[in-house]
Amino acid sequence: MASPFASLAPNEPVPIYNGELHFLSDAFRLQGQGTLQYAFLPFPWVRFRLSGPVMPSSQSDDSSLEVPELGIRASATAENSTLRFRNAGLSKHADGVLGESLEWGGKVGLQRVRFHLANSQRLFGEMIHRRTNGQYSACNGRATFRFHDWLVSIDPLPDVDARLKSALVGRGYTLTHVGDLRRRDGQAFKSDAAKEALEFLHTFFAFANGAF
Repeated sequence: MASPFASLAPNEPVPIYNGELHFLSDAFRLQGQGTLQYAFLPFPWVRFRLSGPVMPSSQSDDSSLEVPELGIRASATAENSTLRFRNAGLSKHADGVLGESLEWGGKVGLQRVRFHLANSQRLFGEMIHRRTNGQYSACNGRATFRFHDWLVSIDPLPDVDARLKSALVGRGYTLTHVGDLRRRDGQAFKSDAAKEALEFLHTFFAFANGAF
């Protein structure tokens, strides 16, 4: 399995999304183009950055961030915000972090979900054959297993041992594996079911890597 993040350096933020975002608070509504990143430092968390016109808000509950294209809504906290006066009126820049409350578009049909592991030890299993820059390599690094209705395959990223060593020397983080989640019967599934399965995998691999 190929990963779009294989070239990221240790502790480099992982780009998740680039597009339209909506930030809502009891004080204002901000709608425009923004980004989501999984930042490792100062602590691992999803961070957002957004710029757009300021509009009145009718929201009375906690602040939230919406990703309309993906049908996602999450609690959010704006850590920094700046007002700017432009020809078209008042605009605002805000950046902050997502909270633990997350609503997925539960009706979305999926065939598979691609995920990544950070700072995970090498896994052993099926042979993987790779050809990079004209160089051929092979390793027995693909782990495949089943649980409940799910089938999971996990491959190490290239140079996984060197990546992990570099990150751990600096007490940092690096992506080490890319994984694939799908139903064992090949049927489509809802994103809320995928969320539940990924939460189980998070707990499983955290335990396997000594986080508990």
